[in-house]
Amino acid sequence: MNILYTNVANASDATGNSDAAMITISDSNDIYKQFEKEAKSLYNQALLPQDLQEQMQALIKKYDGAEVSYNINENDSPNVNNRAGIMRSITKPASVQEKFVDGGVNDYAKSKLALGKL
Repeated sequence: MNILYTNVANASDATGNSDAAMITISDSNDIYKQFEKEAKSLYNQALLPQDLQEQMQALIKKYDGAEVSYNINENDSPNVNNRAGIMRSITKPASVQEKFVDGGVNDYAKSKLALGKL
C-alpha cells in the first residue's frame, strides 16, 4: 500500500523549513476528506501494524473514488522568503495524484520531476 498519507500537511498549514521533503495536500475531493478523518482516528488508536493495515485497506474500499493531489518540495530546492516569512521553493514542486479505485491506490505523476517521486 503506497499512501503518502503519513507526514502530510495541508497547503495552508505548511510553515517553516525542515531537513525532509515537505509534502502538502494541494487539492482533494470530499470523499478523500471523509477518508482522512477516519484514517486520522485509526492512527490515534493503539493498533498492531497488521490490524492498522487491514483497517486502512477497509477504508480504501469504503472510500472508493477518493482523490488527492500532493506537492512535494525537496529540502535541497532553492528557497526564498515570501512576505509572510514562510520558506517556499522557487522551483515548481513535483505534483502527484492518488485515486482510490476498486480497493487499490493508483498514483499518477503530473510531471517528469514527479515521476521520480512515486
